[in-house]
Amino acid sequence: MGQEYVNAILRISRRRNGRRRGFESAEAVAKDHPEELAPIVAELDWAVEFLNRLARGEEMEFKVDEALVKYSADAARVLSQEKVTLPTASQVMARPDFGSLRKGVRAFDLANEWEFLDSFQGADWWAGMAPGMLKIYLQNVYPQIRQEGVFLGSALEEALAIGVLNGQVGDVIVRAIASWFAEEGFTDRLKARLEEYVRKN
Repeated sequence: MGQEYVNAILRISRRRNGRRRGFESAEAVAKDHPEELAPIVAELDWAVEFLNRLARGEEMEFKVDEALVKYSADAARVLSQEKVTLPTASQVMARPDFGSLRKGVRAFDLANEWEFLDSFQGADWWAGMAPGMLKIYLQNVYPQIRQEGVFLGSALEEALAIGVLNGQVGDVIVRAIASWFAEEGFTDRLKARLEEYVRKN
């Protein structure tokens, strides 16, 4: 990931979350070891492509178990219905309007939305933050996604979990946010398989 993208993410994050616990360690990683952010972006790219392929009804390298999907199936339905192909995280960061994400962050539910970051340090901080940043940007650019009631952040997280379980994508983000899957409304089968994965790996 190019340094200009790292700098853009830092500017956005510092403005909103610079006083949160863990930001100092996260900032150090972004400045001194930006290569640690590359797997996070690659995983998000994979998750977006998964949703796009699901929306187009494409064949996957593995069978998508319908007992696992919930949020991603809902997102794919709306993307197909609205004829939207989502840009990947890499493509988003290359867009001239990427900096406008700051406005979206401020417009979001700022009071409580980012409290979860207080439990993260270093690269894990970015693994927790990056899906939320991407979700906010995409919902601002494609408001019909939010209007249709799609939980896009959860869809991205679910897609990553499915990819990890099928050996198709890295697990940096999933490992960082593993506890979320037990707490949020993902399918029971997905929760059980993820618990088993984390226990064995």
